[in-house]
Amino acid sequence: KVSVKDNVDDPLSVNERKVKIIVLSKMVAGSAPRDPIEDLCEEATCSICKEYFKDPVILECGHNFCQACLTQGWAASGTTETFCPQCKEKVQQSNLRPNRSLARVVEIAKKCNLQRTKRTEESERIYGKHQEPLNLSCKSDETFICEVCNKSKEHFDCRVIPLGPAAQDYKVKKTCYRV
Repeated sequence: KVSVKDNVDDPLSVNERKVKIIVLSKMVAGSAPRDPIEDLCEEATCSICKEYFKDPVILECGHNFCQACLTQGWAASGTTETFCPQCKEKVQQSNLRPNRSLARVVEIAKKCNLQRTKRTEESERIYGKHQEPLNLSCKSDETFICEVCNKSKEHFDCRVIPLGPAAQDYKVKKTCYRV
């Protein structure tokens, strides 16, 4: 437990030390910062279908939805009055406007998410010991290896092929053994 006793050598007052302790404890206990790409993808997602916006429209209240999600929801309600699914404000169907800016942001979010996914996949194929990509397949040991491993004594007499053909070979074998 952290003590907040008065200390004549400490220039901070008791209250200042309490605030400092609270702030430090929150920093230690706080969650990791969110990934901005994750935030962007979340903003590019329709709250109705939970997918990226498709043909996004903006309502008078400022909320955005896929055009199909709104029109299908309103048709299913069976009433002539239409409301925003998020804030429940009454809106006019005739005031639906395409949100082209949001549509462009959605496309950017998709690209960013795809690039992040590729980077993650690539980083998962790095051999920790040598910090080299696992771009070869040792057919003798049936393992993926890096260039440094390939030149080592351990794999000197092994049959090694580039990962691309090895992966294709694996796909063919997997397909051939399907029942």
